[in-house]
Amino acid sequence: AVETILKAMTDYQNKFCVILAGYKKEMDELFKLNPGFKSRITNTFMFNNYSKEELSQIGKKVLDKNSAIEKQFNN
Repeated sequence: AVETILKAMTDYQNKFCVILAGYKKEMDELFKLNPGFKSRITNTFMFNNYSKEELSQIGKKVLDKNSAIEKQFNN
């Protein structure tokens, strides 16, 4: 799969987007084992881990928003 993605990243440069996601340690290992990725990646974003409480708050906001949307369409 890596070989196919790398080829597509070369053949279709600037025509599509590849998103790779994972934990930092594992992503560093992927780039170490496949140096072709690193040279083709133009942007990287690091996100902090969410705590259980933060994930709960996010979930509640999504549920509240969806509930409000349902009420709007059901009236």
